[in-house]
Amino acid sequence: MENKPHHEPDDGSRIVYLFGDFSYGKAQGICRQLIKLDREACSSIYLIINSPGGLACETSVMDIMDTLRSEVVTVVTGEASSAAAGIAMAGRRRYITSKSVMLIHETTWGSEEDRATGLREHTKNLEILNDITISYVMKYLKCTKKKAAEVLKGEILLTAKECVKLKVMHKVLTTKRSLYRLLTENDRS
Repeated sequence: MENKPHHEPDDGSRIVYLFGDFSYGKAQGICRQLIKLDREACSSIYLIINSPGGLACETSVMDIMDTLRSEVVTVVTGEASSAAAGIAMAGRRRYITSKSVMLIHETTWGSEEDRATGLREHTKNLEILNDITISYVMKYLKCTKKKAAEVLKGEILLTAKECVKLKVMHKVLTTKRSLYRLLTENDRS
């Protein structure tokens, strides 16, 4: 049984949370919350991410983020791996706390089938999903296909500083105060 998703702010704030494993249910809940907040006002929405990733359904969230009038600011606190890393890269402004890590990799999907036909189908499906992954990395990082493939290569955790150096994230938040200021900037407007 899946835990209740932690994506609904209960204090009237413009903060949405992606914590824990990523699933179709969480994708749906996050999309609904983003749309609801965008309808209420056209101002920054903060998507706080601490997730090991999960199912490869992140493009639904990224598509919604791209269509909103409001700017979606992504903030990684802890971990953003796999599908969660893709969502983190989709923010118009992207931040990562100094102790956080990200894992960006080629698309993985299910397990191989035992039969040859299953393997061919599985390979074709992975190639389709990987092309989609490469295209969103190129879009959000504004880089070439070669650079996108380089970013996706391997299964190595990237530190906050490495994420900024690779232009995966825009800025490292080095103190609790800088994170607090970022999340309360709308309150001061």
